[in-house]
Formats: sequence, C-alpha cells, structure tokens
Amino acid sequence: MSKILELPMPNEVQQAFQAVFLRIYGLLHASESVLAGALDDVPANSAVGKANGKNVRDPYEQARLLFLAIDDHLRSILFFFEHGPLPMFALYSLLRPAAEAVVRCAYLLDDSTDETGRLARGLNVRIENLLEQHKIAKDQALLDRAFATIEQKAATNGIVALRKSPTSPLRVGEPRLKETALFARFIPPHGEELYRFLSAHVHSMPWVRISKDKAVPTGEPGVSSMPQVLDMNTFAGAAGLVLRRHEANIQRFVVLAGYPLMVWTEAMKSAKAAAQSRLRELAERQSREKGAPQ
Repeated sequence: MSKILELPMPNEVQQAFQAVFLRIYGLLHASESVLAGALDDVPANSAVGKANGKNVRDPYEQARLLFLAIDDHLRSILFFFEHGPLPMFALYSLLRPAAEAVVRCAYLLDDSTDETGRLARGLNVRIENLLEQHKIAKDQALLDRAFATIEQKAATNGIVALRKSPTSPLRVGEPRLKETALFARFIPPHGEELYRFLSAHVHSMPWVRISKDKAVPTGEPGVSSMPQVLDMNTFAGAAGLVLRRHEANIQRFVVLAGYPLMVWTEAMKSAKAAAQSRLRELAERQSREKGAPQ
C-alpha cells in the first residue's frame, strides 16, 4: 500500500492532501443524507414540488443524475486518497468529468432564471442528449417522436421551439452554453483556464506534465529530467474550485426543494466530524504499518 500520509512529505503538501480529503469526504457524507429525498419527498409548494405536480421536472431530474455522476467521480478520487497509490495524472481525469457535471448542474439550477427558463434549459439538455444518442443508435423515427414530445411540452409551457430548417436539430429557448462558457460563468474568475487545464490532462498534453521550473539538469548538455509525480498543491487548488461550486449547487437545490438551508448546514457539521475521524483512522493505520516488522 502506498504510504500516502507518511513524511517526508512537506508540510504544505500534507495540508493540501488533508484539505482535499476532508472536503471530498465531508461533501459525500452530507450529500448521501440530504440529496436522497430532495427530489421526491418535497413540499408541494416548493419549486421542485410544483415542477413534479405539473410534470415539468426535467431540469431537476437531470440535476439529480448529475449529482450522482459527481459523487461517483469524487468517490473514486477518495478511494485513491484512502488506499493509494496516488496516480501521477489520473486524478485530473476523474476531476474533469466531475467538474463538467458541476457546471452543467449550475446551469440548470442557476438562480438568474425563472422556472420557465429553467425548464427550457432542461429541455435543451434533453435534446442534446438525444442527438448524442442518435449518433450511436440511429433511429430517426424515435428521434422524431422524442422531439415532438419536447416541442409539445415547450408549447404547453410558453416556450418557443425553434428549427433553422425542417431537417435541422430542435432547440427551445436560449441555446445551451458550451463547456468553456459554462466554466467561465460558474467558476469565476478562472473557470475557462481550469477547463483547459483539466482537458489537457485528459488528452495527455505535455504542457501540463512538464514544467521548466521543476526540471533538474542531468549533466548532459541541453537535457533535463523531471519527476513525474502528482503535484498535490496544484491538484488541491483545482479541486477546491470545483468543490466550492459543487457545494453551492447542493445548497441551491436544497432551497429549490423547499427545505431550509440549515438542513444542509447541520448535515455538513456531522460530515466534517466524520471526515476528521476517518483521516485519523488512516493516519493511525499507516503508523501501525510503518512500525510493523518487514
């Protein structure tokens, strides 16, 4: 097992590791207790409750699926933190899809729009999903029926459905923002840079793996070497941006579901205590393993 908590890891790296661990563990622990019933068992007069009653829960259903995707990727990151070994780059490949789901969720739950606008966004996301599905499983009749259902729902709720031509893709309301715009809008002020940085890891681009500042001369003229290890401080910074937006999304969802924000605040209190306890367990386990005879 990788000695993930063992010194001589520098203090600032230890602190970065612990900060990310505590944040992810706490969010997962709290969301498990809060989000499970935040879509179905809600007050009838809440935004989610009204959407349920009118059969226009599209954006909230999609938000719940996004929350599941986020938690799945965060749980995978946490597994590496708990058990090791820590990958050189792969944690970024887990963080990027989590981050994409986070900004998509923010787009659906955005408090700058009303419920009609939120439904339009939810319907556009459905259209996008149908078009992507159609690229794999081409069934024009199925796609046409799905589009007709969406057009009817849009019309019933006062949302304009648009096509540039009879054969062009359907769109309702405003067009959905692209990923770079979503990151810039919902993770300011460095969201676009974050997206490009995470994407570069996913695509194994050299510029995020090689740093002149960390290069070490080899003795051969013009040739340097660089250790290929996870830069915990950099990863913690990137993860922190994503996790803050994720928690803001959860808080927004709790309010839209008709619950007082205190429900989430109290859940996070116990979650933070559980995270601290788990971190102590890991440190004690590693201390025992270090002292065990080889």
